[in-house]
Amino acid sequence: MALTLSSPALLERLGAEMDVRAPDYALWQDYYDGRHQPPVALLAASSGYRSEYARWLSGFSDNFCRLVISAVDERLAVTGFRVDGKAGDRKAWGYWQDNQLDAWHLRAHREALVKSWCPVTVDAAPDGSPRIRAHEADQFAIAWDDDDALERAAAMRRWATPDGRRLATLYFADRVEKYELAEGSRWTRRSVAGEPWPLPHALGVVPVVPIVNDPDLYNRGQSEIAAMLPMQNALNLLMSDMLVSAEYTAYPQRWVTGLEIPVDPDTGKPIQPFKLAYDRMLMARDPNVKFGQLDAADLQPYIRAVEACIQHIASTTRTPPHYLLGQSGAFPSGESLKATETGLVAKVRRRQGDFGESWEECIGLAFAAAGDSKRAGIEDKEAVWRDPEVRTEAQHVDALLKLKALGVPLEQLWEDAGYSPQLIAKWKDSAAAAAKAGDAPVDPTMPGDPEAMAQMRAAAEPAPGAQPGPAPGPAPAPGRGAAPRGCACCEGGSATGDCCAPGGTGDCPDTCTGGACCPDCPTSK
Repeated sequence: MALTLSSPALLERLGAEMDVRAPDYALWQDYYDGRHQPPVALLAASSGYRSEYARWLSGFSDNFCRLVISAVDERLAVTGFRVDGKAGDRKAWGYWQDNQLDAWHLRAHREALVKSWCPVTVDAAPDGSPRIRAHEADQFAIAWDDDDALERAAAMRRWATPDGRRLATLYFADRVEKYELAEGSRWTRRSVAGEPWPLPHALGVVPVVPIVNDPDLYNRGQSEIAAMLPMQNALNLLMSDMLVSAEYTAYPQRWVTGLEIPVDPDTGKPIQPFKLAYDRMLMARDPNVKFGQLDAADLQPYIRAVEACIQHIASTTRTPPHYLLGQSGAFPSGESLKATETGLVAKVRRRQGDFGESWEECIGLAFAAAGDSKRAGIEDKEAVWRDPEVRTEAQHVDALLKLKALGVPLEQLWEDAGYSPQLIAKWKDSAAAAAKAGDAPVDPTMPGDPEAMAQMRAAAEPAPGAQPGPAPGPAPAPGRGAAPRGCACCEGGSATGDCCAPGGTGDCPDTCTGGACCPDCPTSK
């Protein structure tokens, strides 16, 4: 059944969910930032051990969490949107740019990868423009509809201001309710100057869109850090043990037996019998004295154990091993590089699918918030992503040229080459303008951007009341008049001069069909 909780009940229920999840969010964020828990050996050791090593081991961490997140995050970049099958939608990208989402959408992805999800709110700014904002997962909770796992019944944001006020906002499909925590832990209405309470909206859905990392059927996400926490702790333990060994046993230690140690008569304490240096020798008069040396500890077992932990991290997170092992790993190239990164690329493409659905909904809500009901109602919206696969430029261009030989349109090749939809739309406009001027088209499959072409056609139509040109007649003959470079042939309309004689094509780049050919013809073909 559909969710029917009252606002006070929602405040209590969603607030309790946020309290339960807060420790996990804090832990994952700490590990991403490098603030790891102390090694188990340090916690379980004697007080003497802790006092000796706590100063420099308590804050030690060999942070692979950030590296694993960055390996995915750096390949998740939106470059544009298709709306109704048309790439490079200018309005969608304009809203994206106005909200500084070029940078902020990358931060939203990182928040989702670290904390399992990132909430994004969409509403109308005071000037009527759409406002899209990403937030911290700690501040939000969503109540899903009991009947439909894809429908959000309500959402809540709860946060504290710098001056200590505790605020909350409930989001519904038709309104927004704002509250403040009063004395006695009771939520009271919070009024905002110039706003009614509750604040209505016409978006028709709860305007909090979750960007969920690796969601299950109940929209519960998974943190990329949660799966690697045990191996990260094991790695920190091994590294701390290796540091202790390096501190005390990484250098050869000399020993001596049978030597009588002199004692200071004033203090009664032993006197150091030798002063060691690179140019000194150890000598004793007593023939029974024996000297020896304890070899330095071999740290290779630690190194092998550390590398095994890193390999496990690479396997569980699908991160290429050469990202983590540094110089100790083999650096692949060519086909071996592609095979090594297959798991990471597949993982990124899956995240693109999950995150893309959320960004597409955000753009649809932005259209609705701006009052563009036509575009808001279009179901065919698609986020365009940067290619997550890393290839050499020579390999990529060679593959594109082979595809062109198979007849793949130039626009598709540009997109496959990684150019943004906005840049492609600009090139299409240039191609359309060149065709209008009579120049050779860049590519016959390039009709130009639909909006730009519609504007060009509207500008080319004759003004109301314009006098029609000569009626179609016999094909003009060559040899009469000189056509300006770049002119087009006309059917009727006014002209500033003839360029085609009857019976031929003259110097026109196109065939005239009866009439004048000039750059100023309002009905140029």
